[in-house]
Amino acid sequence: MRRTSPRLFGAISVALSALLLVLPLHQASYASDTSSDTSLSSLQVNGVSVVDGDNLDLASGTKSADVQVETTDPNATFDITGATNLHTGTNAVDIAVTASDKVNISHYGITLTVAASKDTSLSTFTIDGNFATDGSSFDLPWGTTSVNVQAATTNPGATYQVIGADNLTVRPNTLVLTVTAQDGKTSADYIVTLNVLMNDDTTLSQFKVNNSNVADGESVDLAPYTKSVDVTAVATDWDAVIEIRGSTDLQAGDNALVVIVYAADGVTSTEYDVTLTVALSDNTDLSSFTVNGTDVVDGSTVDLAYGTDYVDVEATTADLNATYEVIGDTGLEVGDNNLVVVVSAADGVTTTDYSVTLTVAANDDTSLDSFQVNGEDVTDASSLELAPYTDTVDVTAETTDPEAVVEIMGDTDLQAGDNALVVTVTAADGVTSA
Repeated sequence: MRRTSPRLFGAISVALSALLLVLPLHQASYASDTSSDTSLSSLQVNGVSVVDGDNLDLASGTKSADVQVETTDPNATFDITGATNLHTGTNAVDIAVTASDKVNISHYGITLTVAASKDTSLSTFTIDGNFATDGSSFDLPWGTTSVNVQAATTNPGATYQVIGADNLTVRPNTLVLTVTAQDGKTSADYIVTLNVLMNDDTTLSQFKVNNSNVADGESVDLAPYTKSVDVTAVATDWDAVIEIRGSTDLQAGDNALVVIVYAADGVTSTEYDVTLTVALSDNTDLSSFTVNGTDVVDGSTVDLAYGTDYVDVEATTADLNATYEVIGDTGLEVGDNNLVVVVSAADGVTTTDYSVTLTVAANDDTSLDSFQVNGEDVTDASSLELAPYTDTVDVTAETTDPEAVVEIMGDTDLQAGDNALVVTVTAADGVTSA
């Protein structure tokens, strides 16, 4: 690293040059700003003041140090080497100071001692491929006489030794892995207990469901609504113990049957899993079906008042696992409307439609929104005086319901005296009239 203190030489040169221009006949002279001074006004490593020849201890794992240098002569320069890529042990740092005269050079040496690691940790520790730590305990199969130990120290400078991985017997065995740290002094023991078990046989000589042979991982298809199965399980080792779970209280769909065999060693066990698949029902029956609170069945007809545009449909499937969808219960119009309840069975395949006709009555409104004779408002039973010789009148009748029909009689061929004008309104239902 090269650093140069600020200089004033350039500014001085400019000033002198100007003077020479003013006094070209006189010889100019000035003092040089160069110096042979290579001394230091300050030297610090990681914020600690040091001098030439000092030794500074650094923590284990330190890779670089922060060296700060200030020269007494601000125009002197310096180079720092050896402050990076530090390693365990001693590292020489050299500060070469070049005086501003570019001739004199001085070297300042600092020794950085990086402490050896005391790390006794392991980055890898397995026994027969299984993760292990200090205090672990492993149960080993009957007949095991040795184990495979794999270990790696976190610090590559540390070493380790294993005792107790061979000559195992049927009892608790102690395995000791001793790690010696890089400093050669610090050590740590990782102690693992290896339990060689007695007979661990958990095989089955016979395994049946409803008298049919099965194996671990197989599936057995059962009829809908099956609630239990008969399980036969016989262990190869007569001293083993068998436990059966999941053979009763079966539900539609997949059910887990588990047979657990506990070996004679009292430790080893094996699960044998069989899936009992109770077929989903194809039942699409409805246990209840109502429209606006009235019981209906497939093919029923429900009469509804004029203006009804929706109905309340309630349905319950006989099989609780079945589902249903209601179509046509809203947006009703005058006349016949088709309501359909589609029931999908639990098997996901079978469906049944339940259809009901919803008959919305037509309007029976026979009222008039407007009733005029010759432009004059009249009502039912009104009387109207006409000029002599009037033989016809202009009758305007508008129904409240635009679907209603109006018939006018008696508005022509009028005679002197009383004449009956009759306006008959027939409602949209085709039955009601007034």
